Amino acid sequence: DDDDIAGSVERSAKLLDLVIQETIEQIFVEEAAEEVLPDDDDSDPSSPSPASAASAVDKEAILRGVIAKHLNEFDGSFLAAVSAYVQVAESSGDFGLLSLLAAIREEVISAVSGEMQPDIQVVQLLARLADGSERAAVLQKAHNGGGEVAGQRVPAADIDAVEHAAARLVDEMETREH
Repeated sequence: DDDDIAGSVERSAKLLDLVIQETIEQIFVEEAAEEVLPDDDDSDPSSPSPASAASAVDKEAILRGVIAKHLNEFDGSFLAAVSAYVQVAESSGDFGLLSLLAAIREEVISAVSGEMQPDIQVVQLLARLADGSERAAVLQKAHNGGGEVAGQRVPAADIDAVEHAAARLVDEMETREH
C-alpha cells in the first residue's frame, strides 16, 4: 500500500516536471518567434520592441494547451505534488516558479472541473464559497438554469442531483477517514 502511494507521488512529480518543462519550452518558442517574426513591419516605429514580445505571448493559452494534453494523466496525487513544489518554491524565494505553479494548479482544477457533471461542478463551487448567502445564490442560479454568481460560472443543475452528489462526497470523505 505504501509502495502504491510512493509510486503515485513519484508519477505525479514526474508529470508536474513535464508540464512545467513543456510550458516553459512553448513559451520560450513563442516569445522567440514574436521577437524574430513580429506581426508589424520593422520600419514601423510603433512595432513591438523585443521587450514587449514576451507580453504578446498568451502564456495562459499555452498552459491551457499543455494541461489539456495531459488531462487524462492527472490523479489525486498531482495537486499534492503541486503543493509540495509550492512549499519548495516559497522557501527558496523562487517567485517565478511559484507563479507558474499557482497557474498550473488553477488550470488543472478548471480543466478537471470542466469535465465533471454539472451537479458535481455546483458542489465544488459551493465548497469553495465561505459566504452562506453566496452558496444559496449558487443553488438558486443552478436551479434556475445557470449563470454567474460572485464572479463564478454556475452550470444549470437539478437540485436533487446536487444534493445527491454532495451526500456521495460526504460519504466518501467519511469512508476515507475510517
